[in-house]
Amino acid sequence: MMALYFIVILLFMPVVISGQSVRDTVITTGVLREAVIVSNQMKLKPSEVGIRLDPLVLSKVPSIFGNKDIMKVVHYLPGVNNNSEGNVGVSVRGGDYDETFVSLDKIPLYNTGNLKGFISVFNPDIIGDTYFYKTAFPTEYGGRLSGVIDINSKSVYGGKINGSISIGTMLARASVSSKLNKNTAFILSGRVSYLSLLVMPIYRKITSDNDESIDLTTQVDGVEFYDVNGVVEHQFNSKHSIKGSIYSGNNINKITNDARERTYIFEGADITNWGNIGGSLLWNYKYSEKHHFSSYLYFSRYLKMDRLYQKSVTLTVLADSIFQKSKIAEQNIRNKIADIAAGMEARFVSGIHTFDYGWKYSMQFTGFKTDIFNKEAEYKNSKESILHNERSESDLSYYLHTLSLYADDELSIDDWLDLGIGSRFTLYANNGFMKMVPEPRIRFSIHPFTSIKDLSFKLSYSRMSQGVHQLIRGGVALESDMWTLANDKIPVNTSNQYSGGIYWDIYPDNKKCSFSLEGYYRSAQNVVDYMEGATYVKMENIADIVDVGEGKSFGVEGSVVKESGLTTWSISYTWGKSLDRYDNQNNGMWFYSKQDIRHNLSAWISQKLGKHFDVSASFVYKSGRYITLEDMYLPVFVTPAQSVENVFIASGINNYKLGDYHKLDLSANYYIFHKLGKSTINISINNVYNHHNTYKLWLIELPNKQGYELRSLCLFPFMPSLSYSFEF
Repeated sequence: MMALYFIVILLFMPVVISGQSVRDTVITTGVLREAVIVSNQMKLKPSEVGIRLDPLVLSKVPSIFGNKDIMKVVHYLPGVNNNSEGNVGVSVRGGDYDETFVSLDKIPLYNTGNLKGFISVFNPDIIGDTYFYKTAFPTEYGGRLSGVIDINSKSVYGGKINGSISIGTMLARASVSSKLNKNTAFILSGRVSYLSLLVMPIYRKITSDNDESIDLTTQVDGVEFYDVNGVVEHQFNSKHSIKGSIYSGNNINKITNDARERTYIFEGADITNWGNIGGSLLWNYKYSEKHHFSSYLYFSRYLKMDRLYQKSVTLTVLADSIFQKSKIAEQNIRNKIADIAAGMEARFVSGIHTFDYGWKYSMQFTGFKTDIFNKEAEYKNSKESILHNERSESDLSYYLHTLSLYADDELSIDDWLDLGIGSRFTLYANNGFMKMVPEPRIRFSIHPFTSIKDLSFKLSYSRMSQGVHQLIRGGVALESDMWTLANDKIPVNTSNQYSGGIYWDIYPDNKKCSFSLEGYYRSAQNVVDYMEGATYVKMENIADIVDVGEGKSFGVEGSVVKESGLTTWSISYTWGKSLDRYDNQNNGMWFYSKQDIRHNLSAWISQKLGKHFDVSASFVYKSGRYITLEDMYLPVFVTPAQSVENVFIASGINNYKLGDYHKLDLSANYYIFHKLGKSTINISINNVYNHHNTYKLWLIELPNKQGYELRSLCLFPFMPSLSYSFEF
């Protein structure tokens, strides 16, 4: 009880002497020059190389299935990669997905995808400003190595009831916001999908006559989700305010693969259920025009359950006897991570100094439970003879305490130089383990020409650390993920990033066109991955299946963004290389990372055609990603079964490169204005020219034991959609 009392005092003690939210406060220290859509309200430090995405940007990119997605917008930015079909995870400059911190109102979300990654967990009806960092990280951010996506819900203050309802081919959503009283307001929104109800039957009908179809509809039986957001704000007075936010969402995916012949029966199912739940409470206080504080609490939990089931039966009829051989393999995996945290952020402005400081404490929990069952039996005239019967179970849990202190000073030394210098000190600890990691940060912004004040050269160095790790197994089968924490056997990850570039706003008054070109080099230490040959069977400690290594990535990225009247467009390109090395893999030699995407080109354009109509298009091209493919097999005599079976092995780590990923999306909106509000009719086409972007690979044994054939699954082919929304 005393410990809880002490935490509460630490959390809210700054309120007695100061502040309002750092993000909600307008401080005249310069504007961010690299923003895709620039707002006059944005005031960030001149030396920072971040991007602020105004909610307006959501209306500029194609709205697939009537859903505007902030994570899709992030994917169009230079240096950002999403290297697989059906995944909204963000890889920044060669880092893994878990190395990007994604939060909503401070709540960290450990899986940001719905509907197999087709859309994100972020409902556009509730999204406000979004801040993205890939280098020159402010010291308030930590816990991840590569990137930060800080999403804030929109302000809910208004004079009357507002809301929207949207119904489309794939999902429906609704939101409502209003004042509860003079100083209190709320917003509530929700979404639900019905892909299996409407879309899947149509596509099954289209592909039913094609026995060799590799479309998703031949295997995917259920892909559904729901999510709910809620925000409440209360303004005590001109200095005090409090904000509460909640999120809850859940997904279920079911993929079946059945085959029936005269003497052979196969039944297979892959069922995945996952979801996020979280909540946060933020207390903002404005002590003076130059001194502001924000305190916060949050809770987050991610739970994923996988069930993989396979059963095969072979029949043989000899004379008056019937021989039946059956194999059953079942794998149940339950993976959970939870996060509880409290912290404080503050900003103080004095003369040429903008001083940020604060602290954060978090406690994370992970749980990993497996139940793996294999059985092989023979039947002669219904009499069973068991050849092999094995069950393996494990139940592992871990926790980690993390305490961070940070301070940062931005100095506007002269018209030609801005300097930011600071550090973050992070302590990681659990039972028998303690690690202190200093994380210095330094950044320069140089304006060499006084006549071109919107031209700047920026240099930065950032050191980051990470105590939470996501292990992703991806190859021939679907990817599976497992979260674990740093301990005495699994070290804390660290990274060092150096970057420099040129940034130019060509039309500074109206912010109509901006240009950027930047190079980077990033090294990572103590990166973790599955050990070669790792298995969950009889696992006693996650460290038993983890290998520790190092990584490095480097590249060049550029972008041109234009907002001019009725036309807005953006083009970005990244050339990057990413390598990994582990002592126990690939003979200790460097190999291409899963995130090695050599070429990444993204472009979008939006054109407004009068008051009632606009059209938009987007195009993405990315080099194929590397996966580990079990491309060799050896005949092995299995003693319990007294038979010879083929055992598949990989010829190397990440030895197979998938085909290049590219697609074109189109969207058109027609607006109807009336007394009750505004109606929007959206027509969109995903993957216009129906390119087969690989989501999953699997091996098919050819008839008469002639060998094996590699098949691929495209999750999102050509898919038109129609949606209607009403705003009031």
